[in-house]
Amino acid sequence: MSPRFFKHSSLQLLASLTVLAGCTSVSLDPPAPVEDRSVQRPGRANSPAPVISRDYPSASTSQTAPVAQSRLEERSLDAPASAPAAAPVYNAPLNREKTYPYSTDGSFQGEMVGRPAEGTAFSKIRIGHEFQFVQTLIGAPQRVYTQETGKAWIPFYYGNDASRIIALYPGEGCLTFTGGNKLGWGANELIRIEVDPSGSCYQP
Repeated sequence: MSPRFFKHSSLQLLASLTVLAGCTSVSLDPPAPVEDRSVQRPGRANSPAPVISRDYPSASTSQTAPVAQSRLEERSLDAPASAPAAAPVYNAPLNREKTYPYSTDGSFQGEMVGRPAEGTAFSKIRIGHEFQFVQTLIGAPQRVYTQETGKAWIPFYYGNDASRIIALYPGEGCLTFTGGNKLGWGANELIRIEVDPSGSCYQP
């Protein structure tokens, strides 16, 4: 080979090495220190980390709801049960028992239907009391009517039961008195006491 060829090849090799040396130059300088952003710099406040808001339910919400619900259930269990509603009070069935007490002087027997309660007006009167005396004890009746009895048709009957007087006392019942004889004479004696607060005993 000619010396020109070797010279040309040497020049090409030298140029290639120069290019490679420029591209892959090695720096012997020490590396630059990395800035620590966690350390607060003087005169500059650390900014809080950004908070990413998401629609996922938080743990505190999901745990508080069952706890609150359980507390409500505990309170409902611990609370005293409400008292049951009082049953409606109905009037006791009317006592229709009949008794036949004697008059105050013992001369005859009257009739009593039911039994007057203690402290009522009818508990103050007795068979044989006269109409005027009864009115002084419990007051005048609200309504009164008179009816004729069958004894009025008995010849030569002069007793005081030829007619009767029925008197209504509201809230108490009815009282029946003798109405006198055919001539209108005779005492008006109490012969029947009917305890009936409804007043249905009065049927003129």
